[in-house]
Amino acid sequence: MRSNVRLKIFQIVRLNSGCSLKIYFWQSLKRSFWSGEIELKKYMKRKSLIFIALLSAIAVQAQETLQTVTDRGASTSNGKELALNWPNGSGYTFLGGTSNGSYGRIGAWSPVNGYSDLAINEGGGRVGIATNNPTSVLYVNDYNPYISGFTVQSGNAGFHWKNHTLSLISTPSWDHVPYIEWIAPNGKRQAYQGWEQSFFSLTLENGYNYSINGGNVGIGTSTPDSKLTVAGKIHSQEVKVSIDAGADFVFHEAYNLRPLSEIEKFIAQNRHLPEIVPAKEMEKNGLELGTMNVKLLQKIEELTLYLIDVNKKLETVEKNNKQLMEEVEHLKNPLYSN
Repeated sequence: MRSNVRLKIFQIVRLNSGCSLKIYFWQSLKRSFWSGEIELKKYMKRKSLIFIALLSAIAVQAQETLQTVTDRGASTSNGKELALNWPNGSGYTFLGGTSNGSYGRIGAWSPVNGYSDLAINEGGGRVGIATNNPTSVLYVNDYNPYISGFTVQSGNAGFHWKNHTLSLISTPSWDHVPYIEWIAPNGKRQAYQGWEQSFFSLTLENGYNYSINGGNVGIGTSTPDSKLTVAGKIHSQEVKVSIDAGADFVFHEAYNLRPLSEIEKFIAQNRHLPEIVPAKEMEKNGLELGTMNVKLLQKIEELTLYLIDVNKKLETVEKNNKQLMEEVEHLKNPLYSN
């Protein structure tokens, strides 16, 4: 409900510095409180000592002028502002409304950056910082890429959103600095991210987790001992392993190829091939994929050499056998029977 009070600027006090203090009432006043211009003056007269003392302290310290600012082209009086302006007009802080009266503004203005507003949207309950059109409950418009848009610094800093909860918390009593946590409506934790010096972790409700610890990446484990540690199966179409060298040294003439009899004796005593770790050691320490592939290739190449040697011996046996068969057939000839 709007009253019939005529809005007017009241001169309250003039300081020795030349700065005048004025107040302008730009909003509608209820009749139950203000009945007209006369009662407004009476009220100001009764409260003048406190009001003048307050405004004088501001003006003397800041050397500014408390004044009203024009409606800036608005069609109604809702856009009037209450401002503290520097005498040279270089900038001011203000408390005011907008042309449509839907929200109020608290902010500052400078010739370089223009308006810097804190807008409060009366209808939707939204708050905007550095914007007069907030599109969410809290909207921060950071136009400077070198300054953080939002900073919280306290002993126990944190944010918390309920209903499909997202929490951002930092507690100095814990070793890990901040963490982010998603919680479902049923209270189960869906994911977690945390930092502990060089440690980062993501944990899901089903127990699967991902971590980076000292430059090592762990999947399914929070204690990776290598650049990539996977506690589980890996399904891949292709895996490439870089190695320093292969096993072609087996084919060099200087390579000492053990005789099969020696290999047989070694197997009987140790129950595994030479230069291949036993099964118990594999179970305890796992396998070095690159090293094991080279070792297996070495054994395949040794086996190839054994097969070549066996093949040569078989060819010799076949040749000798053929010669013996020919001699037998020759002895069966009747000419030689007598």
